[in-house]
Amino acid sequence: MAQHAKESKTRKRFLPFAYDRTGLRLSIERCTLDDTGEAAIDPNRNIVDIDHALPWTQARVTVSCSLGDGVLARVFTEDERAAPPMEAWLTLCSRETNLRRGIRLAHPRNATTVTETFSLLRDELFGTVELTPFLVRASARRVASPGYANEEGARVASGSPWHLRVDRKRPPPGKFLDVRYRNFSEDAVLESRSDCLYALEHECPEPILWLNSDHPKLAATLNDRGTRGRKARIRDVLFDAVSHGVWTQLFMKAATDFADHDELVYAWEDSVFRELLPAMYLARTHTMRLEKLRERLEYGGLATILSDLDAALQSHLKTTSHMTALVEEILERG
Repeated sequence: MAQHAKESKTRKRFLPFAYDRTGLRLSIERCTLDDTGEAAIDPNRNIVDIDHALPWTQARVTVSCSLGDGVLARVFTEDERAAPPMEAWLTLCSRETNLRRGIRLAHPRNATTVTETFSLLRDELFGTVELTPFLVRASARRVASPGYANEEGARVASGSPWHLRVDRKRPPPGKFLDVRYRNFSEDAVLESRSDCLYALEHECPEPILWLNSDHPKLAATLNDRGTRGRKARIRDVLFDAVSHGVWTQLFMKAATDFADHDELVYAWEDSVFRELLPAMYLARTHTMRLEKLRERLEYGGLATILSDLDAALQSHLKTTSHMTALVEEILERG
């Protein structure tokens, strides 16, 4: 059984033909709302944020997709490279509305860049829409070539996705994470962590928590909204495990900046301190708790801080009560 599971995972992660995961470069050039308003584009983080206060019914998105250097030589045989049988596609995916759409950008032939403008209706969007570029075979090979894709429609290259954020739920004060799902095995940056459940990106003004869609049962459990029964108990414990690691990383990043610069780099770091320091150090004011942290950093070091933080997180997340509820659900109710 274990061997079979391992083989299945291998087939999923490694294609039997040449494939370039970073062969395409997608860029969103413009996003207009009803031809009047403009959405904010962040090219450094591949994010388009729509102004939630601006009413609109249709968004027109202009994208540009470019071939990376050498991608054709990696995914097509030598006899095809002069006129490669390829098409560029853009897939749109939104888990909140079950939106699934493919947009054929162009049949680029020898062109290295294609540009396309398409429309999205307000009524079909909610949450985050992921846009991912793909290069596919436009026709099948008459004679199969080992090591290369031979079937029409086979994907041979992809690139980093962009995210169009619509009606993004505003977190309550202090809860500042931007949570996104991604197949780590299909991401050039996250691929090395494909066995992990999550990854945290915190060197930015708004931390991003990436949850790995390669583990669908775990992702579904984290998204469960039930309040009773075994699944809810499992969800609580699983959430605690993720939260413990995430809070630890966020706090240590904030503490390191505090120690190195005597000030905080990002606004969210102050929110982390205000959330956790009261559970770590008994003091009347936030300023006094910061002084206690400074003292512990200077004389106790990171090991002492981690010990203080671990105890605070177990209390803050109610880890013991969640584990007890799960044990009772399994052992007492069967």
